[in-house]
Amino acid sequence: QQFAGVRVSKLGFKFGGDSELTASVDVMGCKETLAATTFDAAAKAVNFLPFQNLNATIKEGGVTVANILSCDINFDFGLDGDSYAIGGKGFRTYIDPGIVSISGTIKAFFQNKDLLNKAVNGTESSLELRLEQDDWSLTFKLPELVYERQSPGIDGPRGVNIELPFKAYYRADAGRSASIITLVNNQEQY
Repeated sequence: QQFAGVRVSKLGFKFGGDSELTASVDVMGCKETLAATTFDAAAKAVNFLPFQNLNATIKEGGVTVANILSCDINFDFGLDGDSYAIGGKGFRTYIDPGIVSISGTIKAFFQNKDLLNKAVNGTESSLELRLEQDDWSLTFKLPELVYERQSPGIDGPRGVNIELPFKAYYRADAGRSASIITLVNNQEQY
């Protein structure tokens, strides 16, 4: 199967815990065809070097911290999939881009009220998550975000954690973006 006019609709990343780091991608295409030949018979394999949680560092509010248990980052590109035109023979003729929304959740040890106060007061913060192995790195930077207010829960006799959903945006950051993702590796092109 080959798909024409493909765009990424949603992109999600999960970090933390003792499980594998995962990414999910939802794509939307215009037209599907059954091909008799390979799309690219000379495709080159890309080396795979997975990152692990032990390769990660995280900055919250510009300060490196070690109290965050997990972090999810989700991108929704707001694509309009209702683009079936008259005469399009049941296929999308175009996929309109929409307004991008970036959201996520952090889960942290509730050691003090710093994160909770940011959520209660609507104080702008930032997140930067960096995965590094040898000379390779992958950095996710959300320069401007606001946490949604959510009280920490007490789940039995264990320690208290706080989960804070967040929304990232661009207002005035010098990087002029709601998110900056930087990959450093030895791959010249894709």
